[in-house]
This record gives sequence, structure tokens and C-alpha cells, in this order.
Amino acid sequence: MDANEYIVLTPKGKLVLLLQSRRAELGLTQRQLGDRIGVAAQTVCLWENGNSIPAYRYIPKLSKVLKIPVRELGGLIAQARQHKEA
Repeated sequence: MDANEYIVLTPKGKLVLLLQSRRAELGLTQRQLGDRIGVAAQTVCLWENGNSIPAYRYIPKLSKVLKIPVRELGGLIAQARQHKEA
């Protein structure tokens, strides 16, 4: 990649990157995150691979566990859902 090039992430890509990076920064496995928010590790894996988008009902718990402001996380989830439908 040329030094003048850059990557543009879709809203879903930004969400995936945020979920993966925050979980890793906090030293949590997918199973540990899933246990803390009430979903299976496979569900977390689907979110982190971009194959699924978290339901709105998980925003409060995800926000608390991953230490991401509710508005930021909710906004990214909403944008990812809108982009998916477009």
C-alpha cells in the first residue's frame, strides 16, 4: 500500500474493529464476553466477523463490559444496520 493510500471502513467494519479491539484490550475471550452479556461465544464471533450485528437490547451490557459510551456503540450499531439495508 502506498503511503498516500488509506482504507475506508464501512459502518459495519468500524463496529467489528471496535468490538474486536476493545475485547482484546480488556483481555477477554469471546466466551467471557458472551457470558457477561448473556450470549454464546459463537454470537460474539459472528459479531466480530461481521456476519451479524448486535441487537439493540445488548447495547447497555456491551457498553458497560467493553467500556464504550452507549451513544457511540448505539450509533455504530444503528449505522451498521442502515448500511446493511441500503
